[in-house]
Amino acid sequence: MFGLLFRSRRPTASSRSAAFQPRLEQLESRFCPSTITLTVTATASTMQVAVSGQVTNTSNPGGLTVLLSGVTGGTLTTDANGNFSGTLTASGQGQANAATSDGQSNIATANVTDPATVMTDLGAEDGPTDIWTFSGVVQGGYQGEAVYFSGNHTLTGKSTTTDAEGNWSYTVQLDGTSDDNGDILVWAVDAWGVKSNVQDIAVEQNGVGGIYGGGNGNSPP
Repeated sequence: MFGLLFRSRRPTASSRSAAFQPRLEQLESRFCPSTITLTVTATASTMQVAVSGQVTNTSNPGGLTVLLSGVTGGTLTTDANGNFSGTLTASGQGQANAATSDGQSNIATANVTDPATVMTDLGAEDGPTDIWTFSGVVQGGYQGEAVYFSGNHTLTGKSTTTDAEGNWSYTVQLDGTSDDNGDILVWAVDAWGVKSNVQDIAVEQNGVGGIYGGGNGNSPP
């Protein structure tokens, strides 16, 4: 009788299978990690970058914490479909990394690259008494991007900024001597500290006035 009672209390094969199922799922999650992707987009006007990606190959993609490292740092949370996005501040150009905080994903990487601006359409107008107005356009620029000058006595160390369309102009009275003749160099520097190409234009003071144009691209000084 006691033997019969003992046997009746032993778990059946189906109950043993059900008991082990959660452990099997844990092992599957451990040895079959999820997949994460990462995309970053930078603009010249700010050190902030748009970050996005998705976590897949997991039964529960929603509510996961994504850790960002490298030149971007912070955390984002996935939606019900595993998507995540946000705006983070970068320390500079370089590699950004992303991984889920549970340690079950790969480490996704993406390069953060500043979209360099381009100095174009440089021109200069010489007015009476050697008052010159220099102008140009910074393609891909933004309002307030810095424009710098060098190449002669008066303009070296001077700067101006662009308007919302990337246009700029700067009016200055040169000194009327040979110190202010020659090539004027002009370039822009964006929020990342990245220089554009350099444009140059020849200045020859004559006190009469005239309109000059052109220039060419060079390496930043």
